[in-house]
Amino acid sequence: MYDASRAGTEAVEHVAHVALHARRGDVMSNARKAHRRVPNEFYRRILARVHEVLSAKRIDHQLHVFSEGKPADFDNMTAGLPTVQLHLNTDDYAAWHCLGRADLLITSGSGAFSSSAAFYASNRTHVLYANWQLQHEQDLRRRGTSGDATNPLDEIIPLAMHWHVVAYNGSVAADDEARYVRALRRRARTQRIDPVSSKIF
Repeated sequence: MYDASRAGTEAVEHVAHVALHARRGDVMSNARKAHRRVPNEFYRRILARVHEVLSAKRIDHQLHVFSEGKPADFDNMTAGLPTVQLHLNTDDYAAWHCLGRADLLITSGSGAFSSSAAFYASNRTHVLYANWQLQHEQDLRRRGTSGDATNPLDEIIPLAMHWHVVAYNGSVAADDEARYVRALRRRARTQRIDPVSSKIF
């Protein structure tokens, strides 16, 4: 997020950057991928819960959403939340880079773009791994409606990587919440940053 070698000696209040990737683009324009369209409400529940938890612990934070589309497409995703910075239709590499440098990365739950960013993320980045597509496919099969075949690695990888798994309803286990909150609180207390180099998004 910043160049530590340029850090000044004067402490500056740390802001935790929370970056969510919402997959739109191809899944919105292709009817055959409709089952991969993660609802805005799912993303909103995650953002709202993260905001609630961090606010309760008095951790200053900024919410970011990386996606494609028009700002109006995200109104109900961000409704009722403090200012959410939308990063729409940006360069893919720049978006991928920012996702991997966030303090808290929330994957899209559909596709590999943000999951790959999580793989290569800074070791300081905590990952909320949303696997909505896998859970949705399982739900479709329970209802007798066929969906895409799922990869068993989709369930194994987040455990191996020690990511915080997001449930189908957008919730995160209390132990996982406590882990990322402790890490962000510790960072807020100890980080000394250069205000010139601290801007990442």
